[in-house]
Amino acid sequence: SGHNTKDGWHVDDILITTATDTIYSLPFSDNAQNTTRWITEGTWGLTSSNPYEGIASFSDSPSGNYIANTDSSLELDGQIDLRSATSPELAYYNRYDLSSADSIQVEVSTDNGKIWATLFQKQGSKQSDWTQQKIDLTDYKGQLIRLRFRLSAKSNQTAEGWDIDAILMGEKTHAINNEPRVVLAGFFSSPPQ
Repeated sequence: SGHNTKDGWHVDDILITTATDTIYSLPFSDNAQNTTRWITEGTWGLTSSNPYEGIASFSDSPSGNYIANTDSSLELDGQIDLRSATSPELAYYNRYDLSSADSIQVEVSTDNGKIWATLFQKQGSKQSDWTQQKIDLTDYKGQLIRLRFRLSAKSNQTAEGWDIDAILMGEKTHAINNEPRVVLAGFFSSPPQ
C-alpha cells in the first residue's frame, strides 16, 4: 500500500582489534601539569593550590574535601617496562589529610589491571607538608606493571584528601665511596668534589 522497501545494511569483512597499551620505559617522570597520561576515576584532577612544583599537582579532590563512602583512583594509562630494570624505584611527593577510617594506597598490577597489590598504604593520618615517598619496585623487575594511586573513603567523615606531584620512576643506585648518589628518572646528584 504505497510503502517502498529497500535493501538494508550490508556488512562485510569486519576486523576487531584491541588497542595497544602504551608502554612507558625508564626513566619515567610526570610533573602533574595535566592528566593526559592518566585514567581518573572519581573526582581525581588537578589543583593549583600550592603544588610541590610547577603550577599544579594531582588531587583526589581538587575542589575541597573528598566524597564520603567512595573509592577514587588515578591510574597511569599504560604499562611501565621494568623488563630490563635491576633496581627500579618509584618516588613522588605527596601530602594528605584523611579521616580515621579512610586510607590511601599505591598499587601495582602485573596482569594489566585485573588484580592489584598494595605497595604502600596510610590510614587516618595527616601530612601537611610535601614529603617525598620512595617505594622499592625490585620485586617487579623483569615485568610490565601498571601503577595507580587510590583513596578509599570508608566512612561518612571526610577530609582534604591526597595531593601528589613530581612522580619519578627509575633505577636506584647504592652508595659509592660511602657518599650517597641517587640516580632516578634521569635526574642525578653527586657528592661535592
